[in-house]
Amino acid sequence: MSPVIEPDSKYIRDLAQRAGEAILSRFRKHNPSQVKGNFKGIVTEADLEAERLILERIKQDFGHHLIIAEESGIKGSLDPEKTQSVWLVDPLDGTHNFAHGLVYFAVSIAYGITKGSSFLPQAAAVYAPALGDMYWADRGQGSFCNGERLQVSELEDFSAGSFSTGWGARRDSRLQKILQEIYAIQNQTPNGGVRVNGAAALDLAQVARGLSNGFWETNLNPWDTGAGALIVSEAGGRLTNFGGEPFDALCDRDVLASNQAIHRRLLDLIQ
Repeated sequence: MSPVIEPDSKYIRDLAQRAGEAILSRFRKHNPSQVKGNFKGIVTEADLEAERLILERIKQDFGHHLIIAEESGIKGSLDPEKTQSVWLVDPLDGTHNFAHGLVYFAVSIAYGITKGSSFLPQAAAVYAPALGDMYWADRGQGSFCNGERLQVSELEDFSAGSFSTGWGARRDSRLQKILQEIYAIQNQTPNGGVRVNGAAALDLAQVARGLSNGFWETNLNPWDTGAGALIVSEAGGRLTNFGGEPFDALCDRDVLASNQAIHRRLLDLIQ
């Protein structure tokens, strides 16, 4: 029987912790990877095991909820005519890094409700097990990392900014546009620059923590951004799509996250 509770960040952190432990048990060990259909990245045994652990627990406790997960797709039916409880799950964001022994990867889990086709996140966690960093947020209660309250940077001097982006498994004409964006921003930030880290959820968490001044990326999926978006928002950040409209994890494939002071400048450079 499902517990009579609404999922909160404490519950989600427990899910992320369990998944992270399973991932770490395979880190820098033999992890055969498979190429996904249409060359949309790779998947490892760690991805599959972490997702299995997360989904089993959610189904046990909240069997009526809709789950949208990277490796197994949609569990349930998304009905824009109804208000639904929805989970967005990326069991291992940064699989390429993980598979090559790099520490920049994370578990990303968000819970929210839908209104129409929009997603309203209520609680989330992004856990970077190899770094020992657990990020979390509950709507209206702020965001945290390892118990410390987060606040986006107060940077106003764009030239000193440090930013991040990514391109996933892209090999099409969009990659050229991304490189042009990097070039434009790099030229405007002689005291900062652009990094490509390879894990969107963790990049968003870094913005919330003030370690990065902004992040932008396109061709993302709901599980990439659902958790990080709430964490940034609760840390006082601003999130839009590339059209400058408020970001929605279910509706938007592109995201721009930064602080209020430099958001417009960053948006202008990538449009």
